[in-house]
Amino acid sequence: MNRPIVAAALILTACGSAAAGTSPITQSPTSVEPATTAVATVGEQLALPTLAVTSADNTITVVRAGVVDGVYSDARLAADGHTLVHSVTEPNGETTVEWIDLSTGTAAGSATITAGRNGRLELAALDEQGDSAVVVSAASAVVGDDIAGARSSTEIVIVSKPADSTSTGKVLYRTTVPGNVVPEMLSPSNSGTPATVFALEYLPADHPAVYRVRVLDTLTGTLAIPADLREKVQAADESMAGISRAQVMVPTRKLLLTLYRGQDPDGTLYSFIHALRYDGIPDGPWPGSYCLDLPDSLQLQESAASVAVSPDQRMLFFANGNGILGSFRVVDLDDHDRSPA
Repeated sequence: MNRPIVAAALILTACGSAAAGTSPITQSPTSVEPATTAVATVGEQLALPTLAVTSADNTITVVRAGVVDGVYSDARLAADGHTLVHSVTEPNGETTVEWIDLSTGTAAGSATITAGRNGRLELAALDEQGDSAVVVSAASAVVGDDIAGARSSTEIVIVSKPADSTSTGKVLYRTTVPGNVVPEMLSPSNSGTPATVFALEYLPADHPAVYRVRVLDTLTGTLAIPADLREKVQAADESMAGISRAQVMVPTRKLLLTLYRGQDPDGTLYSFIHALRYDGIPDGPWPGSYCLDLPDSLQLQESAASVAVSPDQRMLFFANGNGILGSFRVVDLDDHDRSPA
């Protein structure tokens, strides 16, 4: 795929090449999500905020007052920035999903799942509020040029957050789907089971070279194709090659934005943002998916990098390990008449 780049502009195009056999791509080290809203000064001492340092392998390291307070594997942060959810599989095969309040460092409840039919289960995604979590059967280790681990089928289990720390969450939904499917987001649910699981399907299942976006209907068990986020009238059914590096949620626009590193067949690295709308808003249908190629001048394709959304959720910011910053207006991303710049 030719990816034209214009100086100082972000170019709207497809999400990269769909070629197999590309060389290994190194994941970004970390991105940082603040778990508190401000840094306060007490006397002459600086009160450091609590930080949740999120690595590309979905490990979250909690740092309090400048000291590591805990390291959690298979973990995610809810959109509020204060709720951490992680999963642990016990020797007997049971998997426990635990919710932790980062403001206090205390457990906020847990849910237990019986042994997975396809082996160990691991946390994959949350809904916007962090009230529901989805775990999946773990894939094998990534091999060679593959962009993900292998699975021939995927067990998917959705659990609910308990009412309080003394209660136990419930299993809301459990199914096994053919192929290599990784949930990315759950639709919001005021009560009961989230109706929709937004997922990535990796192809081929045993040696993933590309992925495509799919929507699992929990009522019917069918996998559907999302709409194009900007065009809004056509399906977004393209295959993409890339490895996730950092992710941020924009609740005001109901968008999940993921920074990817991709690679062309000739070995050229590039970066792009994968945007997923996980709910409806007044001016557009749902669900929707779109990709935004980022200019090479940001150097996100070859450097450690992170993304963050502004407090008012209007701007998305990029930063790389070389000190280069970039940004665009989030509203421009899903508006056909605007071009992010």
